[in-house]
Amino acid sequence: MKSLRKSLVAILMVAMLLITSFPVMAAPILEGAGSITVNKPTDPAVTLKGRDLKAYQLFSAKFAGTDKGSYFLSDDQFAVVKEITGVDGLTINPTGTKEEAIKAISDWLTDNARTSADLEKFSRAVLDANKTAGGKLPVGSLEVNGAGDKASLNNIELGYYLVADETTNFTGDLQNDTKAIVALSNTNPHREVNLKADVVTIGKKINNATQNDKSNPQDKLDNDNHSIGENIDYELTSKVPDMKGYESFYFIFKDTLSKGLAYQDDSLVIKVGNKTLVKDTDYTLEKDGDAKNGTNLKIIFKNFIQYADQAGAAITATYTAKITEDVEVGKTGNPNKVKLIFQRDPDEDTKGKPDNPDNPTGETPEQEVRTYTTELKLHKTDNAGQPLAGAEFKLTGDRIKTVLTTGQAYLKSTEVKEGYVQADANTYYKLKTGQYTTEAPTTDNQEDYESQDTYKLYNFTNVKEENAGTTGVTLTTGPDGNLTFTGLGAGIYKLEEITAPAGYTAAKPIYIKISWTAPVEGQTDCTWTYEKSDKANGPWETLGDNNSNMVTVENTPGTLLPETGGIGTTIFYALGSLIAVIALVVLVSRKRVQASHR
Repeated sequence: MKSLRKSLVAILMVAMLLITSFPVMAAPILEGAGSITVNKPTDPAVTLKGRDLKAYQLFSAKFAGTDKGSYFLSDDQFAVVKEITGVDGLTINPTGTKEEAIKAISDWLTDNARTSADLEKFSRAVLDANKTAGGKLPVGSLEVNGAGDKASLNNIELGYYLVADETTNFTGDLQNDTKAIVALSNTNPHREVNLKADVVTIGKKINNATQNDKSNPQDKLDNDNHSIGENIDYELTSKVPDMKGYESFYFIFKDTLSKGLAYQDDSLVIKVGNKTLVKDTDYTLEKDGDAKNGTNLKIIFKNFIQYADQAGAAITATYTAKITEDVEVGKTGNPNKVKLIFQRDPDEDTKGKPDNPDNPTGETPEQEVRTYTTELKLHKTDNAGQPLAGAEFKLTGDRIKTVLTTGQAYLKSTEVKEGYVQADANTYYKLKTGQYTTEAPTTDNQEDYESQDTYKLYNFTNVKEENAGTTGVTLTTGPDGNLTFTGLGAGIYKLEEITAPAGYTAAKPIYIKISWTAPVEGQTDCTWTYEKSDKANGPWETLGDNNSNMVTVENTPGTLLPETGGIGTTIFYALGSLIAVIALVVLVSRKRVQASHR
């Protein structure tokens, strides 16, 4: 028996410990004939999916027929109401009765002089009081429908409710923190709340007013193409949100440039309405990174609450970036992203940093634009398809700024630049024919050599040719016959063979047309097409198969000359002269014989 008593005592002690270990939870809203429906904004249309909408019951109501109802406060509700402070014109006596508290609140709420700012402040005070009292107000969650255009809470007790949007870490279309006071009565038990349509958004475009791509007449683009060395003008757009009920408001643009996009210092211009902001006075700019690795920009508006009376005013920020040699070449493109960080809750703790808090809660989805660049490859051959060295080519076009070049070259030691790697261990000498040989000059054939200088064969990749402009870029093919011009945008380019390899006739100029098509919606890969013609205005013929970006230039032989490594041309000159003399002697002899027979 004693052991049974001890067991019961132990069970009761454990039960009491379990009871005291659970936090006090708010009571559910009692069932009734009322309902609350929240509608999404229609302009702009914002989905309610992902939102956490709550309805807090401030006090309940009982009605007899159509008579005026009576309002009631439970002990838990009264504990919250007594904590409400800081609302202009509303005073609640913490030692007074429930009836006095109900009258003070109902009289304040039904006063026609109440503004939306007053109601926002009252809503904040109720939520603060509920936290102070331990979260004792009855609360229910509104259920969002499948379409995301409505959220509802049905079959609830009549009375006064505070509807609050308590969404955290929301990544959809965001707007200011939403609160509303709703009264459910016997004559109007079903109430609807229309959310504010003041959506906090940010947009980003490429401003193509400079018309880099002559084939694309639009000014504001999501995607564009550029040549290395060209500038890109970016434009960020937003608007001043509704800041009613806020005492401070942080507002930050966070912009990310991928590698290959170099932010141009002092190019940033920001406007709020008609006012041009002053750096370090109205905003600060934090810049981190570089064009080789990517750059982060953080534009922090100072004392943004000063624009509260300009709700809806346009905000624009423009700046310039330059395409560098670190850019991604091809179809993938180079992204530039931006998002807006802002204050969602008037009660948010900014930890002494009202303009740039450590843990912000409001954040819009990222907006992205992309820019693209491409390259042109050249392959030099003879009429048998074998690669030819020593052909000098010049590429010109109105969009050539800075070009990265790739190929092979014979260079003296003093001519080697960054990006050149020795191809083999041989030492080369240059013949007067323009060819190179590994055979050193001797006293017998030194007249066949351009000089006694020595050369090495180098491979080079992405060597920068700056400020090409209308003068173009000139390169000479190496033994593999290949050259690459990297960093070109859409346009028409002229490819000229300035010097043909010795013994060959230079090819006619070739015009190359590079066209660009933006990616389809939802994708990031663009489309490049490459065509050629012997005239600047076409007709155009596609390069190779599947829109290859390699143009093959063929040379036909002229006077036959020795190959690389030969002893020169002297022997051919001597043989030619000897043959001419022999022919002359034979001709003269024949004429004499014929004359003697007459």
